[in-house]
Amino acid sequence: MSNGGKDMEIAFPLSDMGEGQHTLSYTVHDMAGNAATRSISFIVGNVDKLSLNVEELPATTAATINIASTTLATTPQVNLKVTDVLGNLVYSTTTSTFPATWDLKDMTGKRVKGGVYKIFGNYESGHIYGGTNVTQVIVVDPLK
Repeated sequence: MSNGGKDMEIAFPLSDMGEGQHTLSYTVHDMAGNAATRSISFIVGNVDKLSLNVEELPATTAATINIASTTLATTPQVNLKVTDVLGNLVYSTTTSTFPATWDLKDMTGKRVKGGVYKIFGNYESGHIYGGTNVTQVIVVDPLK
């Protein structure tokens, strides 16, 4: 959250959606019973799917994230997201430099606890847009 709690980023993968036009609507309620609804529209089509994989299994100091594509001519701009097993956003970055490295720190700079984390993203390459697969990384706490 930012801006005094007025802005929030929500990240979750959408899978098994059929091709065509879709609309996602969400409603937010405050403690006083006020509500606000917003919608976004998007198109799901048969486009190249960018694949993510992580080299370190398990990861102890960093996670190296690679991409693979069979049809994209250039490296896309990728908005990477890392969530914990409950779906809480832990880390987010946008990059077109791969392999990318996640230093196992959250957005406040603190090292995450050991556990399973999911990594996924969306990308843009010219006029091609898409989402990646969801891959997992196991983070192991350092030995003491």
